Amino acid sequence: MPIIKDIQLLVPEDRDTNRIFFHQTRSISFLYSRLLPNLKIKEDKGILINCVSNLSKIDSMDSDLYTMFNYFSVFVKVDVNKFFCLSSDLQKKAVRT
Repeated sequence: MPIIKDIQLLVPEDRDTNRIFFHQTRSISFLYSRLLPNLKIKEDKGILINCVSNLSKIDSMDSDLYTMFNYFSVFVKVDVNKFFCLSSDLQKKAVRT
């Protein structure tokens, strides 16, 4: 059984926004990856957290945007624009969904 070794936060709705968001959140997602106990699951090696503006959009999106081999996909509603408007890294780390 594989152990979850990676957590990624992505914005599947917009490639450019995703690139910026990924770089601004990768340190916190890496921290969570390292703090998780050795969770054993059947096939997946990581968790792909898809941050979307509206959960009802999931059905209309192309599944290639949020599917990654050996990753378990999860969807959460997040206002990414509000996240980008925060001025400090400390404020960004305190964001809750």
